[in-house]
Amino acid sequence: MNDPGIYFRDSWIFTGKRMKNRLVIFCHQIVIALLILIYTVALTSTSFSQTTGQSEISHQTSRATPEEFKKYQKAKTAILLDVRGKSELRFGKIENTINIPLYILENNYQQLPKDKLIITFCNNGSRSFFAYEILVRNGFKKVKHLNIGVRFSKDGTFEVP
Repeated sequence: MNDPGIYFRDSWIFTGKRMKNRLVIFCHQIVIALLILIYTVALTSTSFSQTTGQSEISHQTSRATPEEFKKYQKAKTAILLDVRGKSELRFGKIENTINIPLYILENNYQQLPKDKLIITFCNNGSRSFFAYEILVRNGFKKVKHLNIGVRFSKDGTFEVP
């Protein structure tokens, strides 16, 4: 029984304390490897955006202000793209807007004209940014996103804070 084989229950590999220590060390090594991988990917994506000329500044200049949103909604001179899901429309819908939920926008962006200004919006601003990214990636040049959400009241009116 001095053979340190892995097949015997009473061998050294199956002893309680040693096994737990090896498992803890193994888990630590995996966590460290994952952290290094995440850090490497983050550095690579940062350097890629710097070499392609895309940066956070371009995203900041593509934001629509609440005043712009209201102005374009009244004037009907831009396409206001509502990227909320169909179930969220029960809380209210804004006149002169088009609803294409974010989850189907990637396959339906061809419905939108590339020569008109498009302003994306949602309830909190995060999906409108992703919609903005999808449109820009697919060749749309006149795109802005409302980075704050549109709030709806029970009577169907809306507010852009």
